[in-house]
Amino acid sequence: MNRVFICDLEGFYVPPGYDSLLFVLALLSYVAVLLGNGLVVSIIVLDKSLHRPMFTILIILDCPFGF
Repeated sequence: MNRVFICDLEGFYVPPGYDSLLFVLALLSYVAVLLGNGLVVSIIVLDKSLHRPMFTILIILDCPFGF
């Protein structure tokens, strides 16, 4: 079975001058995700009633993606 699978990734057309706008939008969305993850982690750390194994697992799963 000698099949070659070729996957071409194509971007989308960005008119001249809009590349910085797209960068700022991507940066803002990334920062929003980081702030949301940080908020979840800080609420779990500060609230003692949330120190259960389920929330500990949530922190462990959340940290590698956010930080």
